[in-house]
Amino acid sequence: MATFLYTKAAESFLDGSTGHLSWSGDTIKLVLVKAAYTPVQATDQFRSIITAANELTGGVSVAFTGKTVTDGVADAADVTLTAVPASQVAQGFVIFQDTGVSATSRLIMYADSTKYTGLPLNTSGADVVITWDNGANKIFHHASTC
Repeated sequence: MATFLYTKAAESFLDGSTGHLSWSGDTIKLVLVKAAYTPVQATDQFRSIITAANELTGGVSVAFTGKTVTDGVADAADVTLTAVPASQVAQGFVIFQDTGVSATSRLIMYADSTKYTGLPLNTSGADVVITWDNGANKIFHHASTC
């Protein structure tokens, strides 16, 4: 697979109309996904595309904290998912805008082992920590493919 920004998310960041994405202003979360989820960069748009069968039980984070946007680079504090139940395999994760309704919560980025070490991840019942890159691209950069 690959790590990428969803096309519809990029359009929403650029659009600026009512309901657009705001990294710093919106509630941003991530969900750990199984190999059963096959992301489609060009057309996947809302959280409702990721069914219960495609996500890990206990695999949705709390809202990101410490979000920043500097020089076109999105960053946030590292994310901890507490006590994710054992015997599951996370193939990757999806960052999304959480509106409280899956049909309107926009998908922002899909990530797998092409950028994040430790994926796929076999859960053990312990916390799962997603540590963001501390280099130039952080979580994602406007001029990169994540």
